[in-house]
Amino acid sequence: MGNGVIKPDQDRLLPLQKLPTPCDTKSLKRGLRLFAYYAKRISAFSEKNQPLKSVSSFPLSEETLDDFKMLKLESERAALCSIDESTPFVVECDVSDVAVSATSNQGRRPVAFMTRSLQWSNLH
Repeated sequence: MGNGVIKPDQDRLLPLQKLPTPCDTKSLKRGLRLFAYYAKRISAFSEKNQPLKSVSSFPLSEETLDDFKMLKLESERAALCSIDESTPFVVECDVSDVAVSATSNQGRRPVAFMTRSLQWSNLH
């Protein structure tokens, strides 16, 4: 994170990095679900994902395997420019008897979240 860019947490990328080449429909769908998590951060994701959605034979052709590897790499490198210094921030807060939360929004889009459960010492 830095300079208005949010990058994926490296620990959370481990399952993606260890994802083996699909050998059947079930493993391919598992991979596509992992990629879909990062879809908002990958330009033209739908077009890049489409060839993989129609695969019906295994092992994967070289072209399809390249598409899979490319999506895997793009998911690992996914970044989202989230903060525009020229756009004002709107902070929304919510408090209950047990927790406090806040969302920082820009252009009606959330860019940061915070939540905290209240401890006994906070309540008295």
